[in-house]
Amino acid sequence: MRIETYEKLRPYRSTYCQLLALSREIAARYDAPETGDYIRQAAEAYKAKGLVKAE
Repeated sequence: MRIETYEKLRPYRSTYCQLLALSREIAARYDAPETGDYIRQAAEAYKAKGLVKAE
């Protein structure tokens, strides 16, 4: 993973859908299901708190 991933996880930088896509990409590309799940959980939390970028 690179700094771009970190930037995408900052509040208001990505939409909910973009974060879900990122979680699937990380899980598949790097064989990292736990990290993918962590990103999915972050997406859910960001959505609940209104921290995602508008679609």
